[in-house]
Amino acid sequence: MLNPLRLQLDWSSRRAILIFVICLISGLIGAPSTFAQSGQTKLAAPSADSTALTDSAAPTKSAALAPTTQKELKPLTRQNLGSADSEITLPKWEFGFGAAAFYLNDYPGSDQQHLRWLPLPFVVYRGDFIRTDPQGKFRGMFFNSTEIDIDASIDGSFPVDSSKNTARAGMHPLDWMGEIGPRALVHIIGHQIVNLDLSLPVRWVFSTDGTRIDDRGFDFNPELKFHHRAMFDPNGAFNLFIGAAWGTRELNRYFYDVQPAFATTDRPAYSSAPGFMYDYVGLYYMHTASSNNRLHYFGGVIKYYLGDSSNRASPLMKAIENESYYAGVILNLYRSEARESRRAIFQH
Repeated sequence: MLNPLRLQLDWSSRRAILIFVICLISGLIGAPSTFAQSGQTKLAAPSADSTALTDSAAPTKSAALAPTTQKELKPLTRQNLGSADSEITLPKWEFGFGAAAFYLNDYPGSDQQHLRWLPLPFVVYRGDFIRTDPQGKFRGMFFNSTEIDIDASIDGSFPVDSSKNTARAGMHPLDWMGEIGPRALVHIIGHQIVNLDLSLPVRWVFSTDGTRIDDRGFDFNPELKFHHRAMFDPNGAFNLFIGAAWGTRELNRYFYDVQPAFATTDRPAYSSAPGFMYDYVGLYYMHTASSNNRLHYFGGVIKYYLGDSSNRASPLMKAIENESYYAGVILNLYRSEARESRRAIFQH
């Protein structure tokens, strides 16, 4: 019987966990001076702006990563990051545009992948209640402290044309999907250079074809996120994350049900169960390419394992390992005169 609290990971996932631990240790060792300046082990946590990816119901990270904005016209180095109590001013508004390409599976458990792309309007707002995180997603902050944030977060995934997917041939297409709901973000380590957070979102999932919105249930997507600034170079940001997803019956039914009307000899009728969907590991890297911090590029990869899925027996579950790849570029065109002053650890 499946133990939902245990992640049954394949060899590549176990290797990623080892990398995660190595990165955490190297991060703590790599920033001794800034830890020493703060005079404490548990420092003030990063703002909501400094967290990494959230997952969607389907195995994609469809939202692009917004750049980590550094202090105006001043290259980032370990020396000029300053102490945990130093102040920094940033534009309250920033605007730009970009583009990203994604190569990913059609849905969780699909054995077919397609190339997708999106134009990316880039908007950053640093307010007290509403702000933008590094994924380019707006978040409503309900509670913020050095140990935990409570906010509202969103996510989404691409549609699937069933005529282009062999397993779903003749079935209804999968529409655009969106997610919205509350999230608790627990700050395990908070620092200018190294952050380790536990994200605990519960989201309502819906689908839309542009003319209607349909309820698809809820998902729970806990994720452990490691963020390291300046690991490989002063203007880069490295992120590693590990997580899992559980879905209600309505959500799993949308992906894995086969109604009798669509049953064939190779695709028998199937009724989905609620429960575990998949676990995953991933990493991404973002680099600021220009001296004025206006040009940014990013890329990443996510590995999913579905061998313990509650719906492993579905005829639509064609692969127990999925991968997603993405890359993109963002150009920052405008920064407001209005400024937001905050502590250095909140500069993302």
